Amino acid sequence: MKKQHLIVAFSVILGVLIHALVYTSPPGKKYEHAAFDTWFNVEQLLFSIRGERPAKPKEVVLIAMDEQSYEPLGLSFTKAWPRAIHGALLERLKELGAHKVAFDILFLGPTTPENDQRLQYGLSLLPTVIGAELPPRLEESSEVGIYTEQLNIPYEPFLDVSDIGLVGYRLTDGKVRQFFIERPKEFFTDATGIAEAAVSDQIGEADRPDENDYIRFYGPSDTIETLSYYQVLETGSERNNEYLRSKISGKVVFVALKRRTELGYAQKDTFNVPFFNDSVYGGEIHATAAVNLLRGDFIRRSTESKELIWLTLIGIVVLTIMYNLDPVKGFLFVILTIISWVGAAYSAFQFNFFLPGINLLTIIGISYTTSTLYLYFVVKAEQGKILKAVSVYVGPQMAKEVAESDFKLELGGSEVEATIMFTDIAGFTPISESMSPSEVADMLNNYFGEVMEVVFDHKGTLLKFIGDAVFVIWGAPLPQEDQADLSLITALDIQEKVELFNSKSRYPDLYTRIGINTGSMVFGNLGTSQRYDYTAIGDEVNLGARVEGINKYLGTTILITESTYVRLKDKSPLLPMGSVKVVGKDTPVELYSPISSLLEDGQIDQWLQAISHFRQREWTQAGTLFEEIAKAQALLEKAATRYLNDIEIFSSVAPDDSWAGELVFSSK
Repeated sequence: MKKQHLIVAFSVILGVLIHALVYTSPPGKKYEHAAFDTWFNVEQLLFSIRGERPAKPKEVVLIAMDEQSYEPLGLSFTKAWPRAIHGALLERLKELGAHKVAFDILFLGPTTPENDQRLQYGLSLLPTVIGAELPPRLEESSEVGIYTEQLNIPYEPFLDVSDIGLVGYRLTDGKVRQFFIERPKEFFTDATGIAEAAVSDQIGEADRPDENDYIRFYGPSDTIETLSYYQVLETGSERNNEYLRSKISGKVVFVALKRRTELGYAQKDTFNVPFFNDSVYGGEIHATAAVNLLRGDFIRRSTESKELIWLTLIGIVVLTIMYNLDPVKGFLFVILTIISWVGAAYSAFQFNFFLPGINLLTIIGISYTTSTLYLYFVVKAEQGKILKAVSVYVGPQMAKEVAESDFKLELGGSEVEATIMFTDIAGFTPISESMSPSEVADMLNNYFGEVMEVVFDHKGTLLKFIGDAVFVIWGAPLPQEDQADLSLITALDIQEKVELFNSKSRYPDLYTRIGINTGSMVFGNLGTSQRYDYTAIGDEVNLGARVEGINKYLGTTILITESTYVRLKDKSPLLPMGSVKVVGKDTPVELYSPISSLLEDGQIDQWLQAISHFRQREWTQAGTLFEEIAKAQALLEKAATRYLNDIEIFSSVAPDDSWAGELVFSSK
């Protein structure tokens, strides 16, 4: 009997210790977040069963910069909205009795005096919050982090007549669930998230959430009352004015992008939220958070330490009872425990409180497994660990070479000189929105199969699938002298494979953008003993990720950096695209694209002359050449247009002395 008690005590202690480790680990937190998401979807299911629709909050209204507004307002889909239009909107909102206005927009630097003065005047008419931006953060489930130091703040004259609000989001496992509450006191003592700034005059300090609390979403996308931008600017009849006044008067008004296309300045402003298969525009998220603060109905959550204490106590009680019951009664007890938790957790959700426990329930569910059986599976999993890992990351051609080397799959990393490649599907969000989840999964599986066949054929190593993107490396785990050439050949062959993939017409046409960079980075199994990733990190990795994103601004499909270019044996198919400064990098980098073979010699010379004039600040000559290129050469039209945009700005406000002829990109 005494021995049995010792076994029970040991099993109980082992169970709660395992729970503590799982609960505090990234996968455990992700599991709890998944349980949290469930309650929103259960709530929506109950609405659906009862034939109800979520009531739209009446405290806020969203004015959408949507597709419908472009033609009435005479705007171009490929250019930023003139600030004078926002100034006119503020004048109109003043007339309609708006309580406060929050722009989910970054007004960085000057444009034209007329536009800036009109906006500044509008900002002075009523309480207004405009966007500021902190650097992007490394989220829990991300493999590649991009770091910068500078806070992006609005144009200084606007700060005199408005407040600022940070427009960032807290992403956990790729979803927005929690408030953005970071306060960068080293820059502004009163800087908060834009939602909090928008309602700061209506809430007290006690009404503000902390870092553990969650946003209560009142429904999926389009739950927030939304008006098209052009509708608000239309004066129209008195009846129309009364309608708008009823929607706007006395309310907090958010102004934000809401476009389903991804042309020009509209770039993926939608975010996944707890609802299954649904994404919400950033402006809707900020507006929802503001309503939460006004109502005080956001979801509270206790601190991790407090939760762990009471979950441990519950675990000790439940496991002790379970281990003292026979198998049948123990099974019934586990089922009763699960049902009780589900009922208590959903009731707590209805009262705006999150009750964790899914990890504990899982531990309880598997605690029947004996320690001997557990050790057996551990040993079984360890056998063939290296072989399995190698099979996942490299193709058959490389697997033998790696197996015969002194490569070891263990925690830790080393510095290597390597070439990395990032790929991304252009316009993937609207494509996926038009398909069911199973169709998207089937399409991606087939697409990845085609891409990875090319990668493995050219001795590349797969590091990660990141959504619709692929992260590949050459030069690790084994050195490769021809890594630069292999990466470019792979990129070109991928484009051919994708064309063949599209020709089968099984799925919507996909267009792959590719960025390649070579440099020094840390490679290996990085993380902790509980969780680590086989990956590469470093400044050069971040640069490669940024370069891939530049394709969408230059109209190219493949871009490589100068550090890769100089290592190529054959440089002839590459056209210099100019120098760019990407987000997070102070030093400009030269970019090249393999499109020379598609251009005539005269067109190449004209392009190079245009870039030369641009770098020498000869705006007139450069502008003339870029205009001719944009009209005559479709391959270079978008890139030429980008140069023309900068020429227009520099013609009014000359760049400072440190400018060396580069294009500056302030966003991904």
